Amino acid sequence: MRDIHAGPQPNQTDLRPSWDLAERLLTVYLPKGQTRVVPLSSYVTADDLKLKGVWQWLREYIERITVFDPQRQFLQPSDAVDWMTR
Repeated sequence: MRDIHAGPQPNQTDLRPSWDLAERLLTVYLPKGQTRVVPLSSYVTADDLKLKGVWQWLREYIERITVFDPQRQFLQPSDAVDWMTR
């Protein structure tokens, strides 16, 4: 969430949610003091994963348990779970 406004403009009549593709900004209007629960989904591309710190931590963890300190219970060489793309 980037910005919180006090509400719609005085002459604004269309209070439906709006999506600004250029800014990638979703605007939703609610009366003051009200909340709503809404479903939200998102995804990341393979290139986006390089920007995620958690992904790098996961890669380091898997490298540690499979390369530097391998233990049989963690290794399944024929299974796709051991494949990580760079």
